[in-house]
Amino acid sequence: LATLRRRLDGVLGGAEEGAAALKALDKIAEAHTQTLADTADSAIRLKAFGLDPLNGTLQALIDTNEKYGKGAATLDTVTTQLGQSWASGRIQLEELNSITDAGIPILTALEAVTGKSANQIRNMASAGALGRDVIRDLITELGSMSEAAGSEKIKGLPGLISAAKKEFRDLFRLAADAGALDVIK
Repeated sequence: LATLRRRLDGVLGGAEEGAAALKALDKIAEAHTQTLADTADSAIRLKAFGLDPLNGTLQALIDTNEKYGKGAATLDTVTTQLGQSWASGRIQLEELNSITDAGIPILTALEAVTGKSANQIRNMASAGALGRDVIRDLITELGSMSEAAGSEKIKGLPGLISAAKKEFRDLFRLAADAGALDVIK
């Protein structure tokens, strides 16, 4: 937890910002039965690319991953590809293909955002015509398409088991940071 906190402090610009982000990320992780580490890694990745993970971006991508994705690897792919798109200022065809290959219906979302067909979107991506405004709208649309899918997971038995595991991991992490595990060793 201390290492994670230092990373957040560094990426977000200070101890106060890091503490606030850690608290917010823990709530997101708990609501979505994800580990705090996976949630924070995604947030840090988004922030490194220039996106604000706590303005709803991370929530939208976690919900999208929960509805369409295949776990933490898919979330990594989506956050990396959209982050790279944001950093470059445009979505390229390679990024579209990578997200599509991960099982995320990005073309469906882009069709809704742009009013263009899949072929037109691919041509626009090849030409570099899908800029940051489209990326911002795309993330919002993906979130709308999968709203609350991540938090729905906790209602079933697998979600409850996952939530319990998260709580135990957090407890052991706190104990380790406090030095209690050193005493036990």
